[in-house]
Amino acid sequence: MSSSRDRLLAGSFECLIAIGLIILVNGADNALAQERLRDSRTLAHWLGYQEAGFEDDSLNSERPTFTPNSTSLGSGVFQVETGYLFTRQAGTGVSMVDSHQLPETQLRWGIFADWLEFRISQAFLSQEEQNTRFNGASDTQIGLLMALTKQRGYVPECAWIPYVTVPSGSRWASDGQTLGGAALSYSWGFGESWTLGASTQMNSEIDNLDSSTYLSTYQSCYLKRGIGDKTSVYGEWYASFPYKSTSAISEHFVNTGVLVLFRENLQWDARVGMGLVEGES
Repeated sequence: MSSSRDRLLAGSFECLIAIGLIILVNGADNALAQERLRDSRTLAHWLGYQEAGFEDDSLNSERPTFTPNSTSLGSGVFQVETGYLFTRQAGTGVSMVDSHQLPETQLRWGIFADWLEFRISQAFLSQEEQNTRFNGASDTQIGLLMALTKQRGYVPECAWIPYVTVPSGSRWASDGQTLGGAALSYSWGFGESWTLGASTQMNSEIDNLDSSTYLSTYQSCYLKRGIGDKTSVYGEWYASFPYKSTSAISEHFVNTGVLVLFRENLQWDARVGMGLVEGES
């Protein structure tokens, strides 16, 4: 999930830089794979729903936004999404912390039905703080995406994404226990090349101060525009809102990026972002 992939260090000023690739792998006929990818059926339909027309993008891309995708891959489609993420935390009274994730990888696989997708993600981390470097793996996140509806007029395309994070990572990077969460992702396409997307996510998280568990809500929104047949650009805002946490505070971030479709089954992306305000206790 995007929320664990982009969980930045709590504190003052933060920035991120990321690049990535998405590769579509499918053993079926390529034309059939693309048809399924673009016109994946949904679990439910809005009243009066009619089948959507053929979409522009060949890849069902979840990178590079924080907001998860609202469309399923389609049964039998397997996709690899991977990249490099750099984050930096700095501020008054806070030592600078640089963190690298390489690779930050998510595997997506359409299973059993066109509306159901299995997903698993993990990152390998390298973090430097006060001249000390830590290396290791993050916890593994396992989830499902259930495509609920296609867009009909002002009613959005929707997907429900439950997931769990299991303590499989290195000791210094692991939360040490199984945590759950879920996201509702929704989007609207309008004009010939515009997409407005958003998500509401709720996660169980561990407080850094006393190791207690608390609930955190994430809200995100992005606006994306296609440029020609192969390129898209976007801008995005997202924020976290902890509930009954000892030390966590609300944080807001913005990021922007570009997506380039090199081939029907290969996409490159890049993004940069930063925290909007300095954290306050």
